Amino acid sequence: LDYNQGQAEPENISQAGSRSSSIIAFSTLPVGVSYYRLTANTLTPTADPQRLRLNRLTTHHAGVTLVPSLTDYLAVGTTLKWVSGQAASGIVPDGDRDDLLDGAGELPDGSTSAFDADIGVMASFGAVRAGLTVRNVTEPDFSTATSDPATVLTLKRQTRAGVSYVGVPGLIVAADLDVERAAGSLGEVRDLAAGGEAKLFRRLAVRSGFRFNT
Repeated sequence: LDYNQGQAEPENISQAGSRSSSIIAFSTLPVGVSYYRLTANTLTPTADPQRLRLNRLTTHHAGVTLVPSLTDYLAVGTTLKWVSGQAASGIVPDGDRDDLLDGAGELPDGSTSAFDADIGVMASFGAVRAGLTVRNVTEPDFSTATSDPATVLTLKRQTRAGVSYVGVPGLIVAADLDVERAAGSLGEVRDLAAGGEAKLFRRLAVRSGFRFNT
């Protein structure tokens, strides 16, 4: 079970956002089952400087993952998932960003369900592993309680490529990069991450890394 959340407010307070997530998953190769929940609250400016648009999208993902090995050097993983989402959008008076984001749950929402998939490919070349993942392949849309098409919220596709090196016993070095920009709490982001893990003793390992928005 994993849980994480974050909230950020820029120096330019024209927009702000908060996110949270939780996941629980079980697997026995080559099949796995998972459930995870994502929530994103965002504030964006409107034509009226005294008012902001507050959006909230909460999605529940229930999936089955299959990981067949096509050859000794290539494996493809696919998660077929059913996504249920609650979307809300409204215009709110400008005010304290924390209070506005915390109040996103009070907006009337609409409920939408959709079928979606995540896909991953990994290739092995000796001590090098290279992979590509694509999440939210179909980019499902979620309707809010209003009839305005402009308030439909979309779960955007996310593509990431990565590579790792495992040629030294007890040492793993890896890096990955967003292939395309993704929607973050404060606008579009493209993250680059790198790190390593070293096994010091049989039961002791050290792991470290970094991530930044390019």
